[in-house]
Amino acid sequence: MFIVANRARKPINRLDDYFAALAAADEDAWRSSSSSTDAGLSIARNTSAAAWRPGEVPFTSAIANAIRRFGPVVTSAALTNMAVAFPGQKLTHGGAIFGDLSESCFSQGLTSIPIAS
Repeated sequence: MFIVANRARKPINRLDDYFAALAAADEDAWRSSSSSTDAGLSIARNTSAAAWRPGEVPFTSAIANAIRRFGPVVTSAALTNMAVAFPGQKLTHGGAIFGDLSESCFSQGLTSIPIAS
């Protein structure tokens, strides 16, 4: 209902769409949220990188796609390694890093979650 009502009022961005899906108990949104939280990251509320805080990620679609494509273990490993490798930093290029890291973890046949040190 939120999406239908608000699209007519103003265009919503991808993060608005994500949080509406999360509130509606959308499975992809919940998996993305859980994977991020378990890794020690949080989903950004704003699409502007200037407004992000350390540890916030805006690439919810990439996370959902990685879960579908590579599975939850690979996705969690990529997110966890990002959180450990960049503590206290804004992840301005996090989407690109996450995509490459997910591909790398998958191509190496990852079956457990190694933690970067």
